[in-house]
Amino acid sequence: MKIFIIRYSTRVCDEGVPSAFPSGDAPIVSLRPDSSLLTGGRPFFVPDTLGRVMAERALAARICRLGKSIPVRFAHRYYDALTVGIVFTAADLQERLRAAGQPDDLATGFDGSVYVGEWMAVPTGAHRPSPLTLLDEALAYVSRTMTLKTGDLLLLLTGNEPWEVHIGDHMEEWMEDRKVVEFNCK
Repeated sequence: MKIFIIRYSTRVCDEGVPSAFPSGDAPIVSLRPDSSLLTGGRPFFVPDTLGRVMAERALAARICRLGKSIPVRFAHRYYDALTVGIVFTAADLQERLRAAGQPDDLATGFDGSVYVGEWMAVPTGAHRPSPLTLLDEALAYVSRTMTLKTGDLLLLLTGNEPWEVHIGDHMEEWMEDRKVVEFNCK
């Protein structure tokens, strides 16, 4: 399983989701190992050796079929469920690695660094919310260079300001009228 983290470096629209990237301005894609996945209400253990830990909200999609070079107009056929995700980053370690010119994989891919909530069916109908349109564009972009497989996860960061995580924090996130994320930080 692959876990794709997608970040847009451009504007943010009304729903708090980055607007579609203009031609030539591609999203930033990073991968996380499958050991970074945390689900089912299990607690997030704040790593005491990594320094300050930051969290960001994401819209998560579960890939349901094999695909490569997927056109944007068909991208919605390749995910069957959505939820809220929370992506954790060891900010102090990331700053040190970047200052040394090294990749920041150790600061982003540690065990439990991606929390995925309870899955919900994808909304259907003629009106698709703009976050789903943006998700379709991101999926199509990633599929140009990597094959998407059943069970892969795509997390689209929402562009909200990251917040610092502390031991004792309680995380809750809602999607529509349903609580999909609830866990404690220890």
